Amino acid sequence: MNSNKHTQPPPRIQQLASTLTSNMLWATRLLTVLPVPSPRSETALPENISLATVFFPLVGALMGLALAAVAVATAAVLPSQIASGVVLISWVLLTGALHLDGLADTVDGLAAAGTSTQRLTVMKDPRTGAKAVIVLIVVLIAKYAVVQQIVATASWWILPPACALGRWAMVPHLYFIPYARKSGMASPFRLVRAHHLIAATAVLIGVLALFTGYRSFLPAVGAFVVSLVWSWQMRSKVGGYTGDSLGAVCQTAELAVLILYAASLAIP
Repeated sequence: MNSNKHTQPPPRIQQLASTLTSNMLWATRLLTVLPVPSPRSETALPENISLATVFFPLVGALMGLALAAVAVATAAVLPSQIASGVVLISWVLLTGALHLDGLADTVDGLAAAGTSTQRLTVMKDPRTGAKAVIVLIVVLIAKYAVVQQIVATASWWILPPACALGRWAMVPHLYFIPYARKSGMASPFRLVRAHHLIAATAVLIGVLALFTGYRSFLPAVGAFVVSLVWSWQMRSKVGGYTGDSLGAVCQTAELAVLILYAASLAIP
């Protein structure tokens, strides 16, 4: 008798597991530079890539866990100032500075005078303007200050939910406004719908409940407000979101969340 029939899961379960795995891989490839296996070529469809947004908070939480491990390891052998620098550098390297680059391009574009088409052209320009450089410096200095407090107080548990919230904030940004260009790398996300946002939020709630509980209320509100502000700005200035604005949302929401979590440390 063939016992494989009794040990293999039903086809629907196999298909569901395959779909979830592919979407998790897409989310990881989109948000990090980790050398994860390539999803099957037939999953490279807009509807599948948009479904990957459900896993954005989970990928963020895993990134935060990796950074927390770096924080714990470096703090054990290095002064807190240097350990904080190592954590911040690891943070940038883990994402390939993709979101920082998006923030810089978005600042350049929105600061430019002219029509929405001209602003979108500025965003594609590889050159970086003075305002964008200033914003990047401010963001990195502010992040370093918060990371130093995290390392000094051994509050590593802040990092997973902070990274999760920063990446979740991109999902409402994708849902509330259309894609600003006719085509581009971020165009598949134009299919993000309410059920994607609801599912991503459910994943986020699970992450927050696991790590921070009630302390996550204000940071979550902060991330949502940041996402809404960027959505309003992008809609009014260029007509919708771009791949660059996703990076801007992620970086600024993440910073706001870190500051709010750091402030909560003073609350008993």
